[in-house]
Amino acid sequence: MSRIVDLTQPVSPRTPRSVDHPEVEFEVIRHFSTHGLITRTVHMSLHAGTHVDAPGLYIPSGKNVDDYPIERLFGPGVILDLPRDDWGVITGDDLENARPRVEGGDIVMLHTGWHRYYYTDEERYQLKNPGCDKSAVDWLVERRVNIVIGEGPAAEHFFMHIGRFRVTRPDYIGDPSFDPERFPPHYFHKELMRHDILIVDGAGGDADLIAGRRCTIGVMPSRFEAVEAAPARVFAILE
Repeated sequence: MSRIVDLTQPVSPRTPRSVDHPEVEFEVIRHFSTHGLITRTVHMSLHAGTHVDAPGLYIPSGKNVDDYPIERLFGPGVILDLPRDDWGVITGDDLENARPRVEGGDIVMLHTGWHRYYYTDEERYQLKNPGCDKSAVDWLVERRVNIVIGEGPAAEHFFMHIGRFRVTRPDYIGDPSFDPERFPPHYFHKELMRHDILIVDGAGGDADLIAGRRCTIGVMPSRFEAVEAAPARVFAILE
């Protein structure tokens, strides 16, 4: 009998956001007391919570979410168990040595455990997240994976988008030293997208329960048209 495991994080006004994105807002527009029912509107960034990024995010002529058939969003995958702490790095060697072995066409989730800070420590979640360096990105491209799923704000290492945060929160992040050639700006997103590899940011859910497993993974974004990203329900199926 199949088992379904949810890899999606909840969306609420508590959902972490980037410094230049709006907070999630739910507004009640009909009330039980006046209408006999309740209805709400939602205002949120397409990049809040668990969501899919398509190439159109960085590439002006790139595909948007609705350009991908549903068959592309469901298939064999692995949940790689790669626990990391503050600013921890995932390298190409880490991916090469990880088990189960990643195969071409896989949907790959990089399970670092970082989703535990989603609601408990927004500051740390956003500003100390681990992720891939250039060697890991290049490895994923060479392996020709289908989709890469990250916990935390992204599987892109914080050092690849540190610029704006150095101005925003120098009191918290200080001035960490790192090799810029190892962490080129936005290299994770730009390079994967250039090779038509979809990206899921902000995942987590019950991934701890199946870390280190091979499974079938589904990534089901809302069917929005002509947008570079969309909220998604992400899940794993184990036989």
